[in-house]
Amino acid sequence: MRTLSDTFGTRISAVRSRFSGWQYAQLAVLFPLFLLLLPFLNHALLVKAVVSFLLLNIMLVGDSALPAARFIRPIGWALWMMSTLGLLVEDLHVHDTFAMQCKLFGIGAHSLLIGMCTATILSVVFRDKRVTVDGIFASVVAYQLLGFLFAQIYTMLYLANPTSLRLPDTVTPTSHPVQLDMIYFSFVTLATLGYGDIVPATPFARSIAIVEAMAGQFYVAVVVAVLVSAFVAQRLTAPVENDPR
Repeated sequence: MRTLSDTFGTRISAVRSRFSGWQYAQLAVLFPLFLLLLPFLNHALLVKAVVSFLLLNIMLVGDSALPAARFIRPIGWALWMMSTLGLLVEDLHVHDTFAMQCKLFGIGAHSLLIGMCTATILSVVFRDKRVTVDGIFASVVAYQLLGFLFAQIYTMLYLANPTSLRLPDTVTPTSHPVQLDMIYFSFVTLATLGYGDIVPATPFARSIAIVEAMAGQFYVAVVVAVLVSAFVAQRLTAPVENDPR
């Protein structure tokens, strides 16, 4: 006789199998929606709830990328719980210093979780021998996570030392989460646009910006090149494989 846990596990597996074909697609679409939604969330608790939900989604997708690596799951859940709890402490009206330390701890856990998920998702891109729609969406998601990862790093830098980055005079960090500005600055740097409205002002912050710009260029040059070359190889070998002779 099947137990309740066996039945529940079977249903979860069936759901994961059914939606596994578009897990990267939904995350690739959800992330831009997340960016569009954030400016309209005026309450800090809502922002944290949306970020926690996005991180949970990222963690589940990253876990499914390497189902054989069972060690990833407990580490991912531990990082997600630490990041969520670390950010929620700020709303408990505790001592400011302790709240800031917990917030930095939570964002640090964010960064580790995003970095781990980025690595596991990139493994899907380089592991598949054929270029598939799922692999293309996985590469898009990895690029998005790379920008989000550096945004967390910039946020920690700014919270630890507000002089690390110089914001425009029109921006008042106390009126909205500074993480919004750091996400914007991160993707501008990743794409090497260089608008110049937000400027790294310390040597360490400039070094991080240089590393991100190099990572963005490396990603386009290597990952896109691999996908294009694999796609061309597929097209060249397809007639041979389908030849009835």
